[in-house]
Amino acid sequence: MKAWMIVLLVVAALAVCVVVVVNRWGATPHGRLDWRAAVLLKSVQAAKIEMFREGDPPDESRRTLKEKSRMLKGKPPALASVVDREVPTSAGGIPVRIYTPGTGSVYPVVVYFHGGGWVMSDLDTHDVVCRKLAIRSSSIVVAVDYRLAPEHPFPAAVDDAYAAVLWVNGNAKSYSGDPSRIAVAGDSAGANLAAVVALLARDRKGPSLAGQILFYPSTDS
Repeated sequence: MKAWMIVLLVVAALAVCVVVVVNRWGATPHGRLDWRAAVLLKSVQAAKIEMFREGDPPDESRRTLKEKSRMLKGKPPALASVVDREVPTSAGGIPVRIYTPGTGSVYPVVVYFHGGGWVMSDLDTHDVVCRKLAIRSSSIVVAVDYRLAPEHPFPAAVDDAYAAVLWVNGNAKSYSGDPSRIAVAGDSAGANLAAVVALLARDRKGPSLAGQILFYPSTDS
């Protein structure tokens, strides 16, 4: 057998082994992970990267999470516009970041609330997530930096989330957003806020929402 054939067989065998191993990594009691997510989680585990340590004070946990998320997020996708604004409320200004995927059009709007157990994360930790959401959904994404516990106990985050949606509804046209197509979205604790805001909008008769997008929401009682 020629040398190149031996090399080809070895490479093919290694490729099969990699597929089998990665396939095993993706198996969980709750379903199968995408292979890319499985590889990422395995790499994080192998590198012993801790996003935060249980028992750390909030400031330390926030700092650690921000540093680690910066290591993992990759290169931020380019957008037509990324603008930081502030939403005025009775409790003070709420920072928001507006992601616009293109120019010369009117876009639906997704108001996004980051996860982090109502204690951690901010606009920067979820920057790439919001950029990709804006691109793939062809929507303007308005990320909300709501107040965090324990410095700001419940219902501060809920109040901020609802105030942000009211502001988006009233100002959407000023940044090429369509006020008739506003959705709320979030991950984990942020998904909880999105669901709560949808309920408040229903009970308070507005603003009208086109939908809610909940990524692994914290909704169990």
